[in-house]
Amino acid sequence: MHNSKLLRVLRQFTKSERKSLQSFVQSVYHCHNKKISTLLIHFIETIDNDTNNDDLKFERSFIWAQISPKESFNYDYLRKIASDSIKIIEEFMIIEQLKKDVNVKTHLLLENSKNRDSSLLQEIAIDRYEQNKSLFFSRRNSVNIYNTQILKNLFILKDFDKVRYQESGIDQIIFELDKFYITEKLKLLCDLLSRNWDLDITNFTLFNNILDLIANNSSYNVPSILVYYYIYLTISYPEEVDHYYKLKDTLLKHYHEFDSYEAKSIFDATVSYGIGRINSGDTTFLRETFELYQQGLVNGMLVYNNKIDSYNFKIIVVIGLRLAEYTWIEYFIESYKDMIPDEERENTVSYNLSTLYFYKKDFNKVLSLLQQIEYEDLTYNLGAKSMLLATYYELDEFEPLHSLLDSFKVFLNRKKAKIPSSTITNYQNLIKFTRRLLSVNAGDETSLNKLEADINKSEGVASIKWLREKIDQLR
Repeated sequence: MHNSKLLRVLRQFTKSERKSLQSFVQSVYHCHNKKISTLLIHFIETIDNDTNNDDLKFERSFIWAQISPKESFNYDYLRKIASDSIKIIEEFMIIEQLKKDVNVKTHLLLENSKNRDSSLLQEIAIDRYEQNKSLFFSRRNSVNIYNTQILKNLFILKDFDKVRYQESGIDQIIFELDKFYITEKLKLLCDLLSRNWDLDITNFTLFNNILDLIANNSSYNVPSILVYYYIYLTISYPEEVDHYYKLKDTLLKHYHEFDSYEAKSIFDATVSYGIGRINSGDTTFLRETFELYQQGLVNGMLVYNNKIDSYNFKIIVVIGLRLAEYTWIEYFIESYKDMIPDEERENTVSYNLSTLYFYKKDFNKVLSLLQQIEYEDLTYNLGAKSMLLATYYELDEFEPLHSLLDSFKVFLNRKKAKIPSSTITNYQNLIKFTRRLLSVNAGDETSLNKLEADINKSEGVASIKWLREKIDQLR
């Protein structure tokens, strides 16, 4: 069972989480089947003890001896025990999530007490709500359907048909429901638009009414709605930069009122606007986007579950290097490298360090790093090959450069099915124009001008800025 689904699932948890899971399965209330708990505890202890006998302890016969020593080996039954163990893990995950969510717990307690004919239990549930109310309302901008359910159940349990309408809180119930509906509809539309789908928003029920409502009714100008309203505007009207600044201002003022997952999602949508401006040639957004990333690091919006995804890590490095922020980027790579997911860390750190050294023109370090690793990620692989190409040129290593140009061409042909055709063309042009660059003599203005003109009229060329710099140096 070395590569079983159950074992792979357990390895996705932290050591602390596995310890909690072990306590969970040891409870008869949560796990009635002794064989399941024995199997899970055996796996957890074997993973965490990190002994040299792990291979033996993951063998089916060895495992069977632990969970059912008096019975002959039964492969089908062992598979069922493993499958049922995953169901227990699912229960553990649900309960662990429930512990963290005061809204859901409050809702379930009120819902349960409402269904009981016991005024005492109903009073206890209402009292618990009153005790947790400050927590419940502490993140009002993380819109949750349970907000409405909680208030509705309170309305029922407190028997508000016997009191005045003004005391019932029905206005708040309706507003919470409106806020949830508007926010979720905006959120879904923004997600769809961000995927570059060709959408006609008039096909979405009441969507134009929602936009008019937000624009003309200040009651709905609350952060949970406004952030998605501004995201919609930045996507739909990217030329109107004021929408971006309103989004950024709302986010930075209220990010702490959203849960960490939603805050990161809003941050990603905000920073993606700046990246889009940069990609379209607006270099004024380099500094703006770089400083927003720095703020995201300081206030934690860029980090989720103590991790930074490799995409954002790379973008920070690229933008910082374009601004010549070499010292800060070196600090960033060293300080935050352990937050990159384990399976991506080595490639991400190596590639970004190589990029840093390339910008600093420390080409020997670039060479040392790039020759150590064959990048599995195609984006990194292409970037590494083009960087290695330029490094060989800078170091006058022409023999390995010619060899790389040949192997790079073969690589592109082999990966055509996995790489967009426009990207293939860009790198094929890099190879072609690098060969021509190698054949041009310094001071040959006619050949250099022709090379530059051909580069400029091409549909796309990878590392075009570097090629232009080399042409200028040969003039």
